[in-house]
Amino acid sequence: GVEVHFVVAACENMINDRAVVPGDVLVASNGKTIECVNTDAEGRLTMADALVFVDEEMGCEKIVELSTLTGACMVALGNKIS
Repeated sequence: GVEVHFVVAACENMINDRAVVPGDVLVASNGKTIECVNTDAEGRLTMADALVFVDEEMGCEKIVELSTLTGACMVALGNKIS
């Protein structure tokens, strides 16, 4: 049999006094630092931490990542196609 795990990386996109602003440097769960130059990156940052979690904590042989990352899609494909 095949053992399958599903990990859902979700985050809230809320404005408050602790909001990320361009130029902030964040520390990911694996200790790597990330300079935030685009405040529309919360989904990508959450996905990165989820992938670190799956790699380090779950001991999976294979990882299949499925996400929309709509902001990145619009940049990659342009407004007309996306």
